[in-house]
Amino acid sequence: MNDTHSPFFHEDHEALSPAGQLRRGEILTLAHRQAYGLRRRLRFRRTAVLAVVAGLALALTLRLRHSPTPRPLVHAPSSEPAQAKDRSAVALALPQPRHRLAPGVLIEHISTDSTLVSRLTLPPQSATWQKLSDDELLERLADTGRPAGLAYVSGHAQVLYREKPMRLR
Repeated sequence: MNDTHSPFFHEDHEALSPAGQLRRGEILTLAHRQAYGLRRRLRFRRTAVLAVVAGLALALTLRLRHSPTPRPLVHAPSSEPAQAKDRSAVALALPQPRHRLAPGVLIEHISTDSTLVSRLTLPPQSATWQKLSDDELLERLADTGRPAGLAYVSGHAQVLYREKPMRLR
């Protein structure tokens, strides 16, 4: 016999019945399959993490290495835009850009109409609402056929009403 006191550990194969030995073999086979599956899943996870890290490193490298050469800037002298004849018209006649000296970006100064804001600004309107106290609000709701009450929850007023008014008997 074995010196170990565990009932699950037997080194002596003859101490087990033939059915016990068969069962022990099945358990050992199941344990080997589980260990193989666990090793396989861990290997897959490691491979997936490495692939993601490599992909991110590649994307970052390509992003940092790709620096397009800037196009040359062409600075053309500015000309004043031709103003529209009608002052009420919003659109301005913009000057046509001159021929480009070289392929690139053309920079011109475009002046804005100084009266644009004053022509398009709306005059302030008077308020069309009025402030009611809690009692006035409840009274007006009752006048319209929607009797209600106010409940204060966490310092905020909430209007409570029923779909159908209660009838007192």
